[in-house]
Amino acid sequence: MKELAEDLADINVNLTFSDLMPDGWLGFSFSCRCTVHAGVEPAVWEFDEPPEITAVATDGPAASAGLRAGDRIKAVDGSPVTDDEGSRLLTRVRVGQTLQLTVERDGRERTVEVTAAKRPIGGE
Repeated sequence: MKELAEDLADINVNLTFSDLMPDGWLGFSFSCRCTVHAGVEPAVWEFDEPPEITAVATDGPAASAGLRAGDRIKAVDGSPVTDDEGSRLLTRVRVGQTLQLTVERDGRERTVEVTAAKRPIGGE
C-alpha cells in the first residue's frame, strides 16, 4: 500500500485529459497497463502490454475499419505498440494520418488501415 501511495504522489494533479489526447481521432477508447509521462509535451506513453479497445464510436474511423471492443492493438505501422516507435505512432496521430493497426481478435491477428479524423467536440 505504501508503494501505491508513493506512486500516486508522483502524479501531476494539474494534468487534464485533453493533455493526453492526440490531435487526430481514431474513434476508439482503450484500457492499458501503461505509464504516461505527462511532464513532457506531448505526453509519452509506455505500454506494458498491448492495449485493449474498450469502446468504438459508431461513426468513427475505427468502426469504418472494422475494429471492435475487445480487439488488442499489437502494432502500429509494423512497430510493436510496446516499443517506443509503436507507442509514439498510436498516441501522437494527426488528422488525416493513416495508420496500419495490427490487432488481435479471438487469437488471430489482422491488420486494418485507419485514417485519423478531426476529434469531435467533447469527443474522446
